[in-house]
Amino acid sequence: LERRLSEKGIRLSYEAEVARIIAQRAATQSSGARAIARVVEDLIVAPISDELLSLTGPDKEWIHVLVHSEEITLEWI
Repeated sequence: LERRLSEKGIRLSYEAEVARIIAQRAATQSSGARAIARVVEDLIVAPISDELLSLTGPDKEWIHVLVHSEEITLEWI
């Protein structure tokens, strides 16, 4: 994901707490590494894709992934 975003000129950063949320959500599923990939897709990749598709106005250059109230959120910097 980070490589794909950098090809578009967008930096990606994230809080360490994001990994904890991903691990918690993946642990509730019993698919091993596939569960982690699915959680990352659902909670990070898809929302970033939606954001990129809906951008209007000046291009954004940096997206920060963070945890707010036990939910993963995105913030453009």
